[in-house]
Amino acid sequence: MVYIEVKRLKHELIKLLVVLSTLSLNHVIAEERVSFKDGLDAYQKGEYLESLRIWETLAAANDPISAHSAGVLFANGLGVTQDQAKAFTLFLQSAQADYAPAQYDVGRSYFNGEGTEVNYIEAVKWWTKAADNKNVRALYNLATLYRKGIGVPRDKALAHKYYKMAADLGDSRAKAFLAGQSDLASTSASNDLGIKREPWILRQPSERYTVQASAFTSESSALSFVKDHDLDDDIAIFRANINGKIWYKAIYKSFKTRKDALQARDKLKLRFPRQSPWVRRFEDIHAEMITMNTAGLGEYSTMDSSWSVDIEQKFQQGQSAFNVQDYSEALESWKPLADNGVAEAQYGLGFMYESGWGVEQNYSEAFAWYEKAARLGHAKSQYNLGLLYLNGFGVNKDLDKARYWIEFAASQQDTRALELIEKGLVQGQ
Repeated sequence: MVYIEVKRLKHELIKLLVVLSTLSLNHVIAEERVSFKDGLDAYQKGEYLESLRIWETLAAANDPISAHSAGVLFANGLGVTQDQAKAFTLFLQSAQADYAPAQYDVGRSYFNGEGTEVNYIEAVKWWTKAADNKNVRALYNLATLYRKGIGVPRDKALAHKYYKMAADLGDSRAKAFLAGQSDLASTSASNDLGIKREPWILRQPSERYTVQASAFTSESSALSFVKDHDLDDDIAIFRANINGKIWYKAIYKSFKTRKDALQARDKLKLRFPRQSPWVRRFEDIHAEMITMNTAGLGEYSTMDSSWSVDIEQKFQQGQSAFNVQDYSEALESWKPLADNGVAEAQYGLGFMYESGWGVEQNYSEAFAWYEKAARLGHAKSQYNLGLLYLNGFGVNKDLDKARYWIEFAASQQDTRALELIEKGLVQGQ
């Protein structure tokens, strides 16, 4: 009997514990019944950690506004270590629930590469969704993309439509743009107020990097390219002598590191799919400019003026000797020209030292001559220099520099360089 009573008592205690646990749980749940406004109140008091706790709790219950708000805290590092990837995840969660501000921020993240890879197509997709929900910032950005042809085909009519929609919703930028632009296709090349020129380029430290956006055979074409893509404040133009012809090269900004320049190059590739932007050092651009500025077409300023008349004759004399394997005569003809800055002769000497024809094979000497010619814009030398870096012949192996010089050659349509890149044989950043 006593045993039965004890057993019954234990049973009742267990039931009581279950009841108390349930009451306790209900009490906790009641305490956690917070609202978005509770998080907003904490935010306005500067209690970011508390607002984040509340909004993350609500986001876990699929509240899109709270998910977006928590993303904003992560994006700006308020109450938490800045984390763009976490912010993007929260923005996307909210955007998928059709919350317009989050759709805008997902588009912005894709456009700027914040928390995710740069993807202009996705940026357009999400800004279009936000625009459909009458998000003013998305409307304005879409208008700009269609006007500039970024991620979408250029479309003046669609650009005007989106500017008008943004203006009708009170966007001051759209109003100002429409007031000053009767023709969205205005691309006059006569006014290049924001475009930088040679003096700015020469002031850039030689160790910094830039991105060559494109090259043109006329100044007007270069200016039109800049105007068409609204790059006035970001582009510098300089002249270069390529195979006896003046070209106008457009370079994009100045970067401290190669990594920053590579990221900018990738964005430009998306903006200009028909161009082949590539990273360059200002050191090489300075050398190319100085060659152009100190020597006229077909002549080299360090030479005696009488030599400028018969440079071609002297070079061909060496070429003829080389073709019949008279390497001593070729060396004798090319060496003075190479010493005085004739890139084709420098290339010839580099090739002789690399192959060991007429001289003792010496990769270091080949490297030295190829580098001189490469810095003067000689495409074949640029390619061969890249191969030396790629294989570690005459210089320490360096994949980044190999890629740099091979891309340089490819930009000048060197078929071997283009084929190497097309086959993906030069990888890495």
